Amino acid sequence: MEIVSYCIDVGTVEVGRDGGVAGKSFAWGRVDSEVPENQGPLNVRFSRLAALQEALRDDIANHRRVALGVEAPMWTPLVRTFDRGTLFRWRFDAEKKHEWYLQAGASAAVRATQLAFLALEPLVRPTGRLRMLTRFRELESTEPNADSPSLLVWEAFVAGDFKPAHEYGGPLGGNENRIDAHCAAREFAELAKRGDLDEIGESNDGPVLARPQDNATLDQEGAVSTWSLVADLLRIERPATSRCYVVGRKYRNVAG
Repeated sequence: MEIVSYCIDVGTVEVGRDGGVAGKSFAWGRVDSEVPENQGPLNVRFSRLAALQEALRDDIANHRRVALGVEAPMWTPLVRTFDRGTLFRWRFDAEKKHEWYLQAGASAAVRATQLAFLALEPLVRPTGRLRMLTRFRELESTEPNADSPSLLVWEAFVAGDFKPAHEYGGPLGGNENRIDAHCAAREFAELAKRGDLDEIGESNDGPVLARPQDNATLDQEGAVSTWSLVADLLRIERPATSRCYVVGRKYRNVAG
C-alpha cells in the first residue's frame, strides 16, 4: 500500500517572536512511499511545527493515506498488568534500560501529548472530523477523504540498538533529531509498502515491537493511550484500542 509516513521527534520547542514553534531538538520526518528517497541534507523546514502542519494538510487534501508516529511512549501500562511487587516494567524487551517511566521517556511522553495535539489541530479545525486509527488494516480499507480524514497513529522506538547512529554524518547529514525522525518515518513507510503490519508480528529485534490487540477493552489491555488523550483534547472519537503499534529498526548491537 502506498502511504505517506510522518514521525515526530518531540524534543523541546520554543515559540518565536513571529508565533512560530520550532526548536533545536524538535524535528519531524516525512517519507512518501511512492517517491525515491532524497539523499540530500535534511533542511531547517523539518524543525518547524508550522511546516509539519502544512504538509499534513496538503497530503490529506490530496487524498493520500497518512500515518503519524511520535518518538515517545504513546501508551502506558496500568499497575494491575504487573507482577506482584513490581510496579514499573518495560513494555517490551527492547525497552529494557530505556523504560517508558524513566526520565527521558517520561519527559518525552508529556511533550508528545502537546505536540501531537498541535500537529493535528489544523486537520480537525475545518470540519471537526478526524478518524484516528490504530490498526493498519483499518487505514488500508478506508478510502482517503479530505472532508472526513483518517489517520493511522503509531509510536516510533528510537533508542539504544534502535538508534540510527550510523546515519549521522552520512548521506542524510546534519541534525541528529531530524535523522531519527526521518529514519523512523522511512521504516514505517517500508513496512506499509511491504504489507499488513499484523502479519509481520511482534519481535524482540523489530520492526514491530508491540501492536494493538483485537477486540480488546481498556481493562483487557491494561494500558492507557496517549493518543486517546490527544483525541479527547481534539474532541474527536477515540481510537479503538488503548495500544498502538510500536515500530523500530535494530541498527547495531552495542554489546558487540
